[in-house]
Amino acid sequence: MVFGSDGCSKSRYKEKFIALTCGDGKVRFETREWVSWGRQEAVGVGVLAHPDLTAPGKCQQTILACPYVESEATATFSDPGRCPSNGRLQFLRLRIDAPTDSDPELRQIEREFSCSQYGPSQPVITRLGATEATRLMRSALARKPALAFSDGYARRVKCNKRLAADRMRCTMSWNFGDLSFDGKGVIWFTYRGGETYWNYAYRIRKRNHYCLATGGSNCDEMIVVR
Repeated sequence: MVFGSDGCSKSRYKEKFIALTCGDGKVRFETREWVSWGRQEAVGVGVLAHPDLTAPGKCQQTILACPYVESEATATFSDPGRCPSNGRLQFLRLRIDAPTDSDPELRQIEREFSCSQYGPSQPVITRLGATEATRLMRSALARKPALAFSDGYARRVKCNKRLAADRMRCTMSWNFGDLSFDGKGVIWFTYRGGETYWNYAYRIRKRNHYCLATGGSNCDEMIVVR
């Protein structure tokens, strides 16, 4: 995961408001959507908001009386680098493009950030959605050949029990030949060195129906991964 900035001195991931004048915050980019956030570049669309210094009346006496104007804008973070100060990958450059803004000087704004401005980081809790949790649990089950998940049929994996913002409980079941599988598991995130890692644990009952039909014993096996 690569982090951006709030425009001043705080490391942020997909920040909603980016200040472009840190003293008073009166020029800012307000994000409508981050359309992409990769390891080399992040692009967001939104509006550039700032006081209209050309407004008549009291605005000419104090900036506090100036009305705000907004223009469509694009924010682009780039130039990623590892910052020793907080242990994170940080975008170190920001460009705001607002080609229709009323102030020609604000139609393109560029900022460079220094690693020294970022202090020790706190974990950023990433919200884990049901769709992503289900995808990750399917991937986790496919990693263990004894579960025959990839070759099974009637596969059902449902992650819809939220335990925390970054933790989901799942239920799953599937069949393979004379075997049936069912159980529960958990998908969650952990954070180290500015990176986000996904983790899993599950408890699956493997039942041999041929064994049951022929009067066998010990037809169930419990497969536990923690």
